[in-house]
Amino acid sequence: MKMPPAISGRDFHEFARTEYESLVKLIIAKSERQEKFLTIFMTIAGGPWILIGIILRNSKPEIGVLSLPSALGTVFLGSAIFGILVSTIYVQARFITIYYVRAMNAIRQYYSSLNGASGKILVLPRNPFKPRHLELWSATFWTVLAMGLMNAVNCYFGARSVMGEDRLCLTLTLAVVAGLLSPLYYCVIAWRRDSQAK
Repeated sequence: MKMPPAISGRDFHEFARTEYESLVKLIIAKSERQEKFLTIFMTIAGGPWILIGIILRNSKPEIGVLSLPSALGTVFLGSAIFGILVSTIYVQARFITIYYVRAMNAIRQYYSSLNGASGKILVLPRNPFKPRHLELWSATFWTVLAMGLMNAVNCYFGARSVMGEDRLCLTLTLAVVAGLLSPLYYCVIAWRRDSQAK
């Protein structure tokens, strides 16, 4: 098999520059997509609460948050399920953005290695293994935790309405599982990817 000709230094510089510009655009696009997924999640998670507000405002006094009709409970359960799905998509979108940022760091590292002085000028990160996928205490971390909390609350009220008060233990179990799925998914997948990169 014939190998392709080697790229000259000047051509590679041009390729790296073009790649860097493309990565900047991709990162901006992915960040905007993350924000859209977050908006979608807030709409899904908050939708049932808007509906319950309308119902409680126009209903009889004996109907309350803890005594919802089973049909409305199904809406809460559906919101929790779709919330879990959207949160995993949100996490994956963040992982893709991290790949792009790492590629930019690698390009910065390449240019900084050409000239020792440029390393002092380039203050942005140049480590191709940063940022880590598992960003503890970052905005992504807290966002995923908040998503899990909203999923747990919606699952609790939905399961309580559908299964009744006599199955409180099962209701709480489902709520805890729904609340932990998104954070656990984020932490486990992120840790695995960081481990593979070492």
